[in-house]
Formats: sequence, structure tokens, C-alpha cells
Amino acid sequence: MEKIDSIGGAVKAIEMGYPQKAIAEEAYRLAREEENGQRIVVGVNMFQTEEEEKRRLVIHRADEQAVKRQIQRTKEVKDSRDGGAVKMALEALCQAAEKQENLMPYFIKAVKTYATIGDITGALKKVFGEYREPLNI
Repeated sequence: MEKIDSIGGAVKAIEMGYPQKAIAEEAYRLAREEENGQRIVVGVNMFQTEEEEKRRLVIHRADEQAVKRQIQRTKEVKDSRDGGAVKMALEALCQAAEKQENLMPYFIKAVKTYATIGDITGALKKVFGEYREPLNI
């Protein structure tokens, strides 16, 4: 915390990429300690049973048919909604965001017009831009 204060506060530190860099450096240090045996992690790098050694990480894959159904449902909603009402709700959201108003009522109105999360996010990106994490390697 002293380091962050000396930089000028949390916002300044984030803008400079300090927390991200510190986390990455610490993660790297810990991983190296695990790899070379300086840090013992039971069941990971020491005291593994044969079953644990054979176990592999199973990655969940979305059911292709479920994905296709959801895409179709979203398309149907977009095709049947009142495009003018969606556009007006998103414009009101942008105006409120520019004025730094409470956005919750505008989110609710946009959702009630069947604006998607992508629609809402796209509108907010027009006002606030998109955060790009500083690259500190």
C-alpha cells in the first residue's frame, strides 16, 4: 500500500500498470519455487498419489446444438423487438453516461426494450471507450 501511495494512489498505479506487473512478478516467482521444489504444494509437486498423477484437467465444452439454439433465439428476439425503442433507450443511456448520471434506470429501460448486453456494452463503449490494460513485461 505504501508503494501505491508513493506512486500517487490506486488510479495512478493502475494507469501505470503497477498492480498488474506486481501480480505477474509474484505469480512467476511462486511458480518457479514450485517447479524447483523450494515451495511444496501437496498433491501438485509433492506427495502425489498415482491417481492424482493420472488425472487430467477436463475442459467443459459447450454443446454445439445449445449454442446454435441460443444464437437463433437471440436472432428471433432482435428481429421481433421494436428497433426504434431500442435505439432511443440506448441513446438515453449514452446521454446519461455522458452526464455521469445513475445508469441503472437506463439499463432497466434498455433491457425492457430487449436491448442485448452487447447492445448496451457497445453504447457504453461509445461514451467511455474500452479499457486497455497497460503492457508491462
